[in-house]
Amino acid sequence: MKHVAFTAAAALLCVLHGAAVHAALVGSEGFTVPPLACFGTAPVETYDMSSVASDLSGVTYNPETDTVFVVNNGASIAYEIQLPNTLKGRWDLKAAGIVDPESISAMGGRKFAITDENPASIWTMTLPVATDSGAAVGAVTGATKVFSDLSTAGFTKAKENLGFEGVTWHSATNTFYAVQEMSPTALFKVSGDGTTVTTVTADLKTQGMLISGALTRSGDATDELFVIIKEPKGIHRINISTGLSTEQYAGAVCDMGQPEGITFYKQGTDIFMLLVGEPTQVRRFKADPSCTAALNATTGDLYKCPEKLVAAVGCEKTKADGGCPFKRCNKVKTNHTKICVLDNKESPSCTEAACQAHCANSTKLDGTCTHWSYDVVEGECYVFAGCNDIKFDADYVQYAMKDYTCEKTLEAFPKGCEKRRCNKSKSTNAKVCTDKNSTTTCSVSECKAKCSTHSDFACTSYAHSTTGECYVFKDCIDEADESDYNMYVMIDPTCETDMTAGGCKQRRCDKVKTPNAKVCTGAAPCTLGECEIKCANSSKANTGGAVESCDYFAYDETDKDCYVFEGCANEDFSDDYFLYTLPYPTKVKLKLALGATAGCSKTRAQGGCTKRRCDKNLNVKNKVCDKDDAKPGGSCSMDQCELKCKDHTAFKCTHWAHDAKDNECYLFATCLDEKDSGDYNLFKMPDQGCSKTRAQGGCTKRRCAKSNTYNKICDKDNKAPTGSCSVDQCELKCKDHTAFKCTHWAHDIKDNECYLFAGCLDEGDDGDYNLFKMATNTTTTPLTLAPAPAPAPGSPADQVLAPAPVPSSAAPRSLLSFYALLLAALVGALAVL
Repeated sequence: MKHVAFTAAAALLCVLHGAAVHAALVGSEGFTVPPLACFGTAPVETYDMSSVASDLSGVTYNPETDTVFVVNNGASIAYEIQLPNTLKGRWDLKAAGIVDPESISAMGGRKFAITDENPASIWTMTLPVATDSGAAVGAVTGATKVFSDLSTAGFTKAKENLGFEGVTWHSATNTFYAVQEMSPTALFKVSGDGTTVTTVTADLKTQGMLISGALTRSGDATDELFVIIKEPKGIHRINISTGLSTEQYAGAVCDMGQPEGITFYKQGTDIFMLLVGEPTQVRRFKADPSCTAALNATTGDLYKCPEKLVAAVGCEKTKADGGCPFKRCNKVKTNHTKICVLDNKESPSCTEAACQAHCANSTKLDGTCTHWSYDVVEGECYVFAGCNDIKFDADYVQYAMKDYTCEKTLEAFPKGCEKRRCNKSKSTNAKVCTDKNSTTTCSVSECKAKCSTHSDFACTSYAHSTTGECYVFKDCIDEADESDYNMYVMIDPTCETDMTAGGCKQRRCDKVKTPNAKVCTGAAPCTLGECEIKCANSSKANTGGAVESCDYFAYDETDKDCYVFEGCANEDFSDDYFLYTLPYPTKVKLKLALGATAGCSKTRAQGGCTKRRCDKNLNVKNKVCDKDDAKPGGSCSMDQCELKCKDHTAFKCTHWAHDAKDNECYLFATCLDEKDSGDYNLFKMPDQGCSKTRAQGGCTKRRCAKSNTYNKICDKDNKAPTGSCSVDQCELKCKDHTAFKCTHWAHDIKDNECYLFAGCLDEGDDGDYNLFKMATNTTTTPLTLAPAPAPAPGSPADQVLAPAPVPSSAAPRSLLSFYALLLAALVGALAVL
């Protein structure tokens, strides 16, 4: 009698919803799931469930209402949906106490089990019939926390945001099954009253399943479960008795951004598999009723997702796009030639335009030049055939001769990548619009819409022609010129936006394939600004050896979680996170604010700093001796390395590091965040400026820079008492000067002019002056010096040269120069302290 009344009530609900009457009950649905190979390679429907706001995180089919119920973990709301996309009701889960719902499972009638990820818990509740078709968010009834906190059951408590990712209910055995997302990816069996917990398998990772995404039952079967794995993507049939995977399916799961829910159901004689993923992806598959495949008959891409195709072209930005600042292709791993070298008579430094021309016309490479990099300060140029393993380099801007892969969306670039198309022979594609007649053509917006709803495969890019034809592509292999087509991507696959520009919504670098560290958690949260600072300050010492230098960071505004990344491999969808780049100038500024250390303070005479080197990623540098380069950039001795620092003209060299084994040499403008280096010894350059007194002969034809505090105390153009003076008088004026402590003085013997200096930074050549360091307790000692040569006919006696114009494309290097000066100022201040 009880079942009869219950079935009648369920039938009444179906009538109210306008659906056919379904006699099936949860656990008595009249089917078990056939071999997964029977669902084929492509879904019968692909669409976005727009009736749900976002963040689809679980799905269950209720045979008693012939509807599906889904949860949105961002807003903590449950939805009832009449397939494919009609909203029937909404319920507030947060008001019931569930903060982060990740999964839902029908238990019979309108009762459901729902998981809360933090902490890992299972709730049961009723979702009453909505009389307004979900116009308003309703309230749940009978919310009960059945199980909470694995630690109370003798298991390790789930880590923050890594709790129960899936739940399913087995009515025949009065049992819940729940899967933990990771650390470990464990599968648990929980009694109906929540008092008994055992493991089905302690860690699915031992079977290659790293991160779980969802869990569901197998129709009426009580001996198996199905789990979605997010890394590596796929569906596994799990035997409950053994805890082992007995079948694996990939197929169209591979094309989903983040699969989060799975359910099976039967309509008529057809069996369906429904997958949902964030933000609102839906894939519906139908089993072939004539299928005779055996269990685990999937092969190839239907068994395992293929490796994600990532174009190995390094920097993809041309000169017109601004290039890739502070980057350079790896010289060791890429065929290259250094075509312009500072102070090289055979291949002298060159302009940026000349560097680009060298690449366009290169004959010195084993292959075609595809990339070029330019150092605007020193006028040095590399040309490359390819661009492997691109790395940070503070001195260079890397350019591509051509953008080899389209990453332009219709919204951001209405013309897309002009005159481009994927190779039809090598890329999975479909021609969805033709120019046969006006009824078969489509606009570019319609072309995009067809890409979005294409069901044979997940469309990632599309090409639209001037005549109204449209191709949609699953992948894009060997993209090339095509005069009639413009190319577009559905989603820009690489984030290039920093914090000030808002970052990239719902994106994150691949945690498995990118060195990373989680530096803020719900238990130890941080703000977005603090997350950026943690990225700037990342090192192996404070990230457990994981990240040496951070380029990207991801932040979860809700949970206040922060990840820092070294590079960004396989960037992809992530519902909770915003992804941000950390540009080099911003990193330098933040490091300065954090009080970065000033580095080695010992000169070569003082023994230097053994097995140390200034941070290459933070300081302006130049590797002037490299065993892999031809002369004059080849190896050099320690004496030569020191001399190169003393004579360097591109920037004031304050530190130098020498590798005695390979005879390589780095010069540094500053030495912030000095680090251990097994190969190098580091030295501070002795204070620049003349160190010879008048008695020692002084420094001929030299003068301190006027950027030092100075006084021109004798000037031939002025009347007494500041007129011309002798060398004796000049020395005496330095000795007796009271406005500042005079450390150096310079005398022009031809015009009898005299400068006094407080310090002598940036000493330079001066044809008219002789420079002297002021001796302690000195008495004037007459010294006869040869007069300076007369200026050449027609040359001004005191000519001031304007600095050479900087190419307009050198904006990044202008920033670099600014930070070099700023860093130098910091080092100077620290030295004074």
